[in-house]
Amino acid sequence: MKSKIKKTLMYSVTTVILLGAAFYASMEEYQKDNLSRFLQQVIASR
Repeated sequence: MKSKIKKTLMYSVTTVILLGAAFYASMEEYQKDNLSRFLQQVIASR
């Protein structure tokens, strides 16, 4: 039973990472710049 949960979790995480990479690759340059600026602000505010 634990093996099935672990396998499902691994597939889910892999799918999310691949979708995120595909979304990032499809973004325009100005959107990437805005996203990186936003993430820098979020990290700096901690």
